[in-house]
Amino acid sequence: MEPLKHAVNPVSVAGLESDDKDAISDALISCLPRLIGARQLCLGFSGGLDSRVLLAALIRLAEHYPYYQIKNKLTAIHVHHGLNAQADVWAEYCQCICQSYQINFICEKVSLNLSQLSSGLEAAARTARYGVFKKFMQESDLLLLGQHGDDQIETVLLQLFRGAGPQGLAAMAKESQFSADDDRIVLRPLLEFKQIDLAHYARDHQLDWMHDDSNDNLRFERNFLRHQVLPNLHQRYPGLIDTVGRSARLCAEHNELLHAYVQEDLVKHLVQGQSNMGNNYFNFNFNFNLNNRLSSKYCLSLFNLAGFEAYSLARQKALIRAWLAHYQVLMPSEVKLTHLIHDVCLAKVDAQPMLTWGHWLLRRYHGHLYLFDQQQDDSHHRCAYHLQEQTWGGETVTLDNGQVISSQNLVDLGVDLAHWDWQGVTIGLRQGGERFRPQGREHSQLLKKFLHAQKIPPWLREQLILVKRDQKTVAILGLALAAQGE
Repeated sequence: MEPLKHAVNPVSVAGLESDDKDAISDALISCLPRLIGARQLCLGFSGGLDSRVLLAALIRLAEHYPYYQIKNKLTAIHVHHGLNAQADVWAEYCQCICQSYQINFICEKVSLNLSQLSSGLEAAARTARYGVFKKFMQESDLLLLGQHGDDQIETVLLQLFRGAGPQGLAAMAKESQFSADDDRIVLRPLLEFKQIDLAHYARDHQLDWMHDDSNDNLRFERNFLRHQVLPNLHQRYPGLIDTVGRSARLCAEHNELLHAYVQEDLVKHLVQGQSNMGNNYFNFNFNFNLNNRLSSKYCLSLFNLAGFEAYSLARQKALIRAWLAHYQVLMPSEVKLTHLIHDVCLAKVDAQPMLTWGHWLLRRYHGHLYLFDQQQDDSHHRCAYHLQEQTWGGETVTLDNGQVISSQNLVDLGVDLAHWDWQGVTIGLRQGGERFRPQGREHSQLLKKFLHAQKIPPWLREQLILVKRDQKTVAILGLALAAQGE
């Protein structure tokens, strides 16, 4: 199949004069150490001008340095979003180009997650693309993207209009990691070039490319900036790409420094292993216990508020942001974050405030913040199972959520079954008003007071399973055994 000449944007290549035909080649030569060290070079290849130029420049580099075998480890990845009527034509074009270069080609169709469209079609498509890239990349692989300086300006302006801080204004780096917990490298060799520079290169090397007509739709923010704003800015400020790029790099440096400082704070407040909250609360070891209710599925993280109120507001905000970012939580708005600080973190000692945003929930109890992902489990506000009070002789009981109770649960509390009296024994959920005499105490107390002393969060107390004998509480499964004589 011949390249589709009719797909070229003719306006982009007409009457252009190139200032430096070798600048793009020089930019790629400077990336050689990274290219040589990678196991596989994955190119995000849409077939548009940017990725078409980057592919051609990579092929020229490979031909100039054949002993590095760049071409042999180059794979072009085309993500078929299915959003445009011409999507199949674009995929066929990309395959044709890669065949002509004799390089590996992957075309992957995706269906956009409708739940992500609340953040915009562009963001959802980007998430889908990166998901495909990750699918076909191993740890030592390198992802190459054709984003250029005009893309960088657009990103900075969009972040500025949204009120972003240093992290957002840092925009895109020439070299970066996929994410905080994924150290695979993303390389953007063309970030210092204008889009017109890429068009110069395409003309000089007689390249064609696919034109996405959605890029002309001014309804999309980037297109509005690209067509209505950037031409005037470039005319008024000729060095705009350099200056905006420098500001983005300075913001990135500031953000990196802030990250280093705030990580020192985070280590002090992050409850490692969720094991230092007092008593035996986090040390139970059977299948329906409270430790499971604080597993990563249920409570994503605990944050110790000791000393937090002594920090400045700026430091408090930075610390909470770092904590949430550590677990890849959607950042709350500035208003929500301020509310979180004042009305949750700094609430009265006996208060039990909570805050929700998106599918995230934050609770405070006993000097700690509890972070929940309600998409994973919303049973923080309801009992996870039903259990009518019933006579029990130690037989296995399977709860409606699949968890199992047996006499082994009593053994785990230290019960000697050989001397255990099953007469009049029942099991059931806590109803409220029960009394309990812990071991080592002469008198019983309200179970509520005992649970408070054990630092059991209120939202977990209704999920406790009580063992009673003649209506007296003799055991709280997963927590405590009553004193002898009860």
